[in-house]
Parts: sequence; C-alpha cells; structure tokens
Amino acid sequence: MFTVEQLSGFSSRTLYRILLKGLKYYPSINANEILVEAKSLFRQNRVVADEETRLRERKKAVIGINHVQMYNEQSAYLQKNTGTLSKSYETANPRDDKFIYF
Repeated sequence: MFTVEQLSGFSSRTLYRILLKGLKYYPSINANEILVEAKSLFRQNRVVADEETRLRERKKAVIGINHVQMYNEQSAYLQKNTGTLSKSYETANPRDDKFIYF
C-alpha cells in the first residue's frame, strides 16, 4: 500500500498502472465501465499543458487509488477477522478545502 506522499511522487504512468491493477479486484456492478472511464480520462489528459488542470487530474487519480486501496485493506481485514470494522480505521482523504469530492 502506498501513502499519499509516495503516490504524489510517482509519474502519471505509474499512477495509471497502479489504478488499473487495483481496479481489477474492485467489486462493482459497473466495474468494466469504471475501468474504461479511467483509461479514457488518462488518455484525454495525457497531453494537457495547463498545470492547474494537470495537478487536478493527478489528484483525482491519487484519490481513486486511495479509494481502491482502502477497499482492499478493509476486505483483507474482514476476511481475516469476520467481525466488525476496526475502530481505528480512518479515511486517507480528510475533508479539506482542496479535496475533490466525486
């Protein structure tokens, strides 16, 4: 699992690969549509010259990766303990002014 600081240091290509690998196991009725949309967005934003837009799209990718990682962590926890969720579990995306909500 990667921290937000580690993810922000990765290249866009690495973020893309991490997100696609994580989406393979993401349970959703629309899993295929989510995967296609992620690929499409990365292709569209590959040639973005505007720095602000590029940073915003990278932040969305990092949030998506964090979401997938949180699912994987909770899934592993539930498989291991078959009980309730841990009380110490906190989201990797705290509410702040610069946070992008979907």
